[in-house]
Amino acid sequence: MKDELNILNSLLAQAKKGFCRIPVLIAGEYQERSQLAEKFLDQFEQKTTIWVSGQTQPAFSKPTKLKANNVIGKEYQLIIYDIEYNFEPNLFAALSGTLCGGGLMLVLSPPVKNWIIEQQKQANWFTWRFIKILSTSPRCPNITTGSIRTESPHFLRDQRPSASKHPLLAQQALAIQKIVQVVRGHRNRPLVLLADRGRGKSAALGIAASQLLASGVQNILLTSPSMEACTIVFKHLKLNLASASFPKGQVITNNAALRFISPDSLVKTLPSTNLLLVDEAAGIPTATLALITQKYARIVFASTIHGYEGSGHCFSIKFFEHLDRLTPNWKKFELTSPVRWAQADPLEALSNQLFLFSSQEKQEPDTAHKISNPAIQQISAENLVKNEGLLNQLYALLSSAHYRTQPSDLLHLLNDANIVIFLMQENKQLIAAAFATSEGCLEQDIGKQIYLGNRRLKGNIIPQTLATHPGIENAVQHRYL
Repeated sequence: MKDELNILNSLLAQAKKGFCRIPVLIAGEYQERSQLAEKFLDQFEQKTTIWVSGQTQPAFSKPTKLKANNVIGKEYQLIIYDIEYNFEPNLFAALSGTLCGGGLMLVLSPPVKNWIIEQQKQANWFTWRFIKILSTSPRCPNITTGSIRTESPHFLRDQRPSASKHPLLAQQALAIQKIVQVVRGHRNRPLVLLADRGRGKSAALGIAASQLLASGVQNILLTSPSMEACTIVFKHLKLNLASASFPKGQVITNNAALRFISPDSLVKTLPSTNLLLVDEAAGIPTATLALITQKYARIVFASTIHGYEGSGHCFSIKFFEHLDRLTPNWKKFELTSPVRWAQADPLEALSNQLFLFSSQEKQEPDTAHKISNPAIQQISAENLVKNEGLLNQLYALLSSAHYRTQPSDLLHLLNDANIVIFLMQENKQLIAAAFATSEGCLEQDIGKQIYLGNRRLKGNIIPQTLATHPGIENAVQHRYL
């Protein structure tokens, strides 16, 4: 264990030096991998760490019933996630965004070779692909029982901005300026602020709001899918308004105040305000956002492009159409430079690969192109995971059509045995996809109970409807698509 601890401490030192975040796969039997992680954990303050596992052997570990929105706004220096039991992709993706620059994310798993074989036998293609990537990626050092892979990611030298109490990158400072300008400038010119996680989007909202309150703007409203999602906004309000008071969900300073209001309460009561800030806008229905746009003259919409809460890609497509119609002079600004970690961050690059975040940015197929000789085929999840290029094309197409694509959608796509996938391609370019659900083929005794009205199963809508309404007794024994 001493050698493994030395490797972990070396990686931690490199992460701190490069202001980057390093994922590490620790593969071994449950007791062995847990003991190693627990020993490494001893050097950290408990409040800076989180351990998520389907087992609860360490007293401070969190069971996987923990949901992604429970970690919004948190910041950790060490994350330990055992992926063997009840793995939650949304939670994993959410946690990866809470790790600060200079930290490690330890991913614990059973011995890789045997586990990959087991996942293949169980047709658990999501986990099969997941562990394949973790165990072969140069961005993710591996530690296994009796063997240590010594290749390490390439780390950048420290790129943290220097010298002031609250250093701001130029891009973030410009975002703050644009937020302030929404209040100072013309009415009905909302600002849309887009960013991947770690770019300082929520911090910019908090800093700009503190500047406006300090300058005499009396009333600011903040809304988001949950108050927890605004933790970083309030953190920076507190940093910049030390003399203010902070009742729950509020900031009060002199004769000025900011308060949080839920989207539902906002559209029901429509309180007046000098500025409305909407954080994590992709998590709010477009109909609600469109109504807000009509009712308020000065608004900043901020949204994460990729995250556990869903891709902002389709949100942008649909919501921008509303903005073009309602407020054609709206502005967009995108934060691309990370603030909470360095450029070329190993964990961010690995997460993009694991959850196909990068594929969601790819352009949609050219629908104006005339289709001359398309080929239509049915494809299995197994063939998809063994053709990463095609999987990326398919996921990009789905993300462009689906309002909020979450990491868990990839799990359902690859693991649901009842999903049948059809692809239309021309010249190796994916043009369209169709998804069908296979139903029926139920046992005769179950079919009898459904026919008599004594039982109702989840799913299997068509066969159960035919059995109960037209009264076709053997309907559930046939297969439907």
